[in-house]
Amino acid sequence: MANEDEVFKNFLIEIAERLAEFDQGLRELEQAYNVNHINLLFRAIHTIKGGAGFFGLNKITELTHLLEDLLMKIREGDVAFDPAMMPALYAASDCLNDMQQDASYGEKMDIAEVCRAVHLDHITKATRTADKPVPSAKKPPALERRPTHADRVDHKPSSQDLMPSMSNETPARAAVSAVSAKAADSQADSQADRAPKPQAHNAQSETIRVKLDLLDRLMELTGEIVVARNQLLRQFADMDAIQAGELTSDERLYLA
Repeated sequence: MANEDEVFKNFLIEIAERLAEFDQGLRELEQAYNVNHINLLFRAIHTIKGGAGFFGLNKITELTHLLEDLLMKIREGDVAFDPAMMPALYAASDCLNDMQQDASYGEKMDIAEVCRAVHLDHITKATRTADKPVPSAKKPPALERRPTHADRVDHKPSSQDLMPSMSNETPARAAVSAVSAKAADSQADSQADRAPKPQAHNAQSETIRVKLDLLDRLMELTGEIVVARNQLLRQFADMDAIQAGELTSDERLYLA
């Protein structure tokens, strides 16, 4: 199979870009743990693994598969991230860069030690510590909520709020109180109608919220679409080569 075609060259450019993203993500992860850093690392390795598997680069596929497995476990919370993992992750990054620049793309390189270092069972055993219960902080006593200005504005006094107790009132006083309460209700309604209504938000300032898991899944699907596109381009290139008679008999047999 001829590797020096346009599709493979595009893959080499893409793998270099993804490795640069992976190196940058490791440096950011070393500064402070953030799940977004793990997602970036996972997407970069997932893309490299897909392309390497398509082109039959077994050593790159083997190492990226182990990295993908580890990063997925960390992302899903099955394995807790530990800064002690960083040396193994940096070693894997260096190894991938070496394989990307190697004439055989790592097929003749010995990567057993690096694979063992990033293997899920090995790295979790090396970084496992005794689980110690963290004392839970005492919650402060709940404070009584005081009515805010908005509560006072929104609250419309009713007749019962304005009417005093009628247990000791005379019929005349009760009638006066009822008239006063109705007048107060009418005044409150008119004030509420005159109150300025909030203007609608400008359409340009509207935003939408997307769950982080959904965004990660969309990014993964985008990587898979790129790999599928490269596969189609590869097949088209092979068909053109067959028609032009550029492939050898062994290559034709492989495609058949």
